[in-house]
Amino acid sequence: MYCKPLKGGVLMVLVWWLWFRRNEVSKVRVRQVLLATLVGSLLAMFSTRVLVNVMPERQRPIYNTELNMKIHPSLYNPGFKDVTSFPSDHATLFLALSTGFFFLSRRLGFAVLAYVLIVICLPRMYFGLHYPSDIVVGGLIGASAVTIANLAWVRRHLFQPLLQWSEPRPEFLYSVLFLLTYQVTDMFESTRSILSFLFHRH
Repeated sequence: MYCKPLKGGVLMVLVWWLWFRRNEVSKVRVRQVLLATLVGSLLAMFSTRVLVNVMPERQRPIYNTELNMKIHPSLYNPGFKDVTSFPSDHATLFLALSTGFFFLSRRLGFAVLAYVLIVICLPRMYFGLHYPSDIVVGGLIGASAVTIANLAWVRRHLFQPLLQWSEPRPEFLYSVLFLLTYQVTDMFESTRSILSFLFHRH
């Protein structure tokens, strides 16, 4: 439907820009929030994938014969027919990320939220890939996970020590962050492929 960099790539560029922005006064807090947001988003995605595999299958609207929707050629993917639509992993991930930006700035949070809703979530409903409830529940999972990860107690006892530990050895943290932000841009497709190969072999 549209290339992946228009989804996670844009937000990950913003994450790295905020990480290296020169502002010594708030740098530590900004980095704590960004770490908490990425980790919370990862946990939210894990929760959503668990729900996808344990809950009853929900056919995507585009394949619901009662709705009589026409499939746009660019959306045709035989694999979609066998993948449940509830909850939306796109909504989980990107609404989780947008929630994190609110902890840095309301203006930035609303800007990212508008981008996520207009560019990512609404098109997935319009083209019949998800019902509104798929988006809402996925978004609630993502927002909840990132909010918990950004609690002051959690940041102070988990992410602050991690940043302090990484100061003399930044290569470890940045290697992991690079891999994580790449996976977000890729919607964890390579991770899913590896897990599918490992656990669904016949």
